[in-house]
Amino acid sequence: MHASVTFSYRLFFFTVLFAEAISSEGFGQVKENVQPPTLGVQVTFNDFKHIDKAHTFSGLSNLKTGISVNYLQGFNSTSDIVATVAGSIIDFTSQKQVSYGQGNKSLLLETDVSVRHKFFSHRFIFPFVQVGAGASVYKQYWGAFVPVGAGVQVDVSKRTFLLLNAQYRLPLSITQDHHLFYSLGIAGVIGKSKQPKKALDRIAALLRDTPKDADGDGIVDSLDKCVTIPGVVAYSGCPVPDTDGDGITDDKDSCVTTPGVLKYYGCPVPDRDGDNVNDEVDECPDIPGVAAYKGCPVIEETVGEKMRAAAKKIFFVTGSYELKFSSYEVLDSVVQLLQQNDRIKIDIEGHTDNTGLEIANQLLSERRAGAVKDYLISKGIQSLRLRSFGYGQRKPIADNTNDAGRAINRRVEIKIRKE
Repeated sequence: MHASVTFSYRLFFFTVLFAEAISSEGFGQVKENVQPPTLGVQVTFNDFKHIDKAHTFSGLSNLKTGISVNYLQGFNSTSDIVATVAGSIIDFTSQKQVSYGQGNKSLLLETDVSVRHKFFSHRFIFPFVQVGAGASVYKQYWGAFVPVGAGVQVDVSKRTFLLLNAQYRLPLSITQDHHLFYSLGIAGVIGKSKQPKKALDRIAALLRDTPKDADGDGIVDSLDKCVTIPGVVAYSGCPVPDTDGDGITDDKDSCVTTPGVLKYYGCPVPDRDGDNVNDEVDECPDIPGVAAYKGCPVIEETVGEKMRAAAKKIFFVTGSYELKFSSYEVLDSVVQLLQQNDRIKIDIEGHTDNTGLEIANQLLSERRAGAVKDYLISKGIQSLRLRSFGYGQRKPIADNTNDAGRAINRRVEIKIRKE
């Protein structure tokens, strides 16, 4: 589609917004037979080629797009007066074939005053014809013309109208030319609606006799115990109370006098074992415990001592991470302790002396701790309960300058985690 036509659509949407703005009273006016004062904005199209080409349509490219503003006022039920001002940026040739700007467009300003006559209407559609007198100016040239046309007015609402119009503009001066003029736009009633006095009196009487409801809760003030605070019928116009102040109204609160949370219907988070650690954070919800152990009982110190003692009897083949046969019985006792205390999680630490390369000692300590972990897993202990670490020669607990001290430093330690 040609660019000028595309631009005209944009102008049309602008006119819709403009008309809605000037008719801010919306649907409030009662339709009358006489056209009320109305202001409108339209997209316009001038066609200076159609008549010259023996009334042959010459294409959209010859439609010259513009915009117009008009004022309508009825003086009886079928006749209105219309004043229009229209402008478009064009170049055209007058009756004398004088070019006023081929390739050098300027503003063509046209204004006219017309009388339009409306015919029969079908609900909201009003066909009309109109005739009037107009004047134009293009650069320094003035002209005169007679607009003759027809159109239709469509009521979009009680205060907003769609206007479609087509005119033939007959030139009265040599500075004008025969042309067709089309317009499409929106008009809106301006000024406030005039309501009949009797209607206003009826409205006033209705307001006077209507029971008052100051807080708008649907309960009249005479029956409302909380006149200025919206409420409900069940509480005589007052809000539903929240006795325990937990933000959950009593009608939804299963523990009306005890603060709680919405998830538990207004009751506190439960604590089944009564250890003051609520079930949402209690890892032993059915066994009383302490907060330091996440609601579980304190692990007996003797269990930790047994773990540490057993670790001292874990031995490996020299220079390797292969467990000696004598270590199996010791590790089985660790398995038994873990099975009897299924909440216990342990860390297994491997350590070496300083004999040999440090990097080799580090790797050996990691593998020895891992060998202990793998044995416990093979006996059915969950891997999530076990962690293994190797510290190499970094954490000696005895003197590495003699054989006795180095023997003590080659060790595995088992520690209970408190997390």
